[in-house]
Amino acid sequence: MNPAPRRSTDFIKSFVGRKGYPPTVREIAEHMHYQCILHV
Repeated sequence: MNPAPRRSTDFIKSFVGRKGYPPTVREIAEHMHYQCILHV
């Protein structure tokens, strides 16, 4: 897996582990430092 997909997958797993539900597309985009949610 390339670094970007791995980072997003790790973020999602960590987020679910902490909060019990998945992050929104906007939260993923913010974590990945994307300017637009269309890149997620």
